[in-house]
Amino acid sequence: MKVYTPRMYAEKVEHGLVCSKTVINWIKANKLVGRNGVSKIEVSPYGRYMIVIENEAKSKVDKKFQDILERKAWRAA
Repeated sequence: MKVYTPRMYAEKVEHGLVCSKTVINWIKANKLVGRNGVSKIEVSPYGRYMIVIENEAKSKVDKKFQDILERKAWRAA
């Protein structure tokens, strides 16, 4: 699970093709949930948006790649 702000989401998930204001407009229009793995939108007590993305491997190749990365991280520690 990863949590992004609208600016981080625009830069990392949408690869800078949209700005943070566009992401905020998508949130207000309820168009962001279900897009690119977004599971829910949380609002902080101060009114800031937090975009929650579930990290689920979508194929056997993705799962194998994640296993390899975890093994390398474990060996490096």
